[in-house]
Amino acid sequence: SLQRTVELVEAGLAILPEDEVLVDLRRRATLKQDELDQVTRLYHFKRLDSYTVGGTALNEPSRIAIHDKDALVLNKGAGQVHGYTLSDVGDAVSSRAETQVLLRTGEKRGAIDVAELVDMAWLAPTGSRTTGEFVVLDREGTLWALRNGSFEAAPVADSDTWLKPVAIGAYMGNLYVLDPLGGRILKYLPSNNAYTTPPFPYLSTTVTVDMLGAVDMAIDGNVYVLFADGTIHKFFDGEEKPFPMTGLPTGMRNPTSIFVSGAQEPQAEGWVYVTDRGNERIVQFDKEGNYIRSFKANTSEPYMTALGGLFVDETTQRMFMFSERQFTLVALPPLPGR
Repeated sequence: SLQRTVELVEAGLAILPEDEVLVDLRRRATLKQDELDQVTRLYHFKRLDSYTVGGTALNEPSRIAIHDKDALVLNKGAGQVHGYTLSDVGDAVSSRAETQVLLRTGEKRGAIDVAELVDMAWLAPTGSRTTGEFVVLDREGTLWALRNGSFEAAPVADSDTWLKPVAIGAYMGNLYVLDPLGGRILKYLPSNNAYTTPPFPYLSTTVTVDMLGAVDMAIDGNVYVLFADGTIHKFFDGEEKPFPMTGLPTGMRNPTSIFVSGAQEPQAEGWVYVTDRGNERIVQFDKEGNYIRSFKANTSEPYMTALGGLFVDETTQRMFMFSERQFTLVALPPLPGR
């Protein structure tokens, strides 16, 4: 009923935008709806960068990857990776003049053409890996690794068998490739910090989930796979685990990306965040699949339309997000009682 009230008031304000009764009714109905749905409003967004060259296709989710003071943004709509240096306190980035386009679809690096950019990740020096580096996967199966300020090609084994991968992830030095058309997640083990040996199927043969609608994944030892219909499936050691999304007040519409926070350990404390583009919100769950709260922008803030990528730094209580043509930063409000 509250939602219907808001819709009717918005229709009235489209005709009488200055009507004080309608403005007040919208405010009161929205506040009550936020209270019932456990919505936290976000204020004071800081725009870190804006992209005008190449644009951003609205159906192209992007990725933000941050390690120490290095921040990379994969702008898939423009086919570019932008590089930044965070300030000492992490609330600003290098000026636009210093911003680099580190990788671009269609350019040639050595003898290899950069194909359509699929996804980006930080590969930590853990497990069998001895070095840490940012990597970007392209559609032709080349893994572009950022080394000494420049991306170098590192082909991935058996990439010619992929159908249409949509996301990559990393855990304990291993590389994971989400290939929905192939109905699979592939697990690559590193060999001399490269992925030149054939992969293993990650999912158990007992898993019956149809992967066709998968759009993104996040990994902390558990693998969380986000689907276009707004559902999340959780896996551990290849087997499916419950993730019921208990308490979610309204279903997600056109979710685009998923992020898991906390230490890279299956049982570590942390949260699961989803950019819910259709509802212009970020949804927060615990790792057991219980709804915690949603984040929406204050009505005067335009930065949560066409949400794409998200990076949450709970240590500094900050959220970095990619929204259409904007790379923005906003403070992460604390959970009540924590």
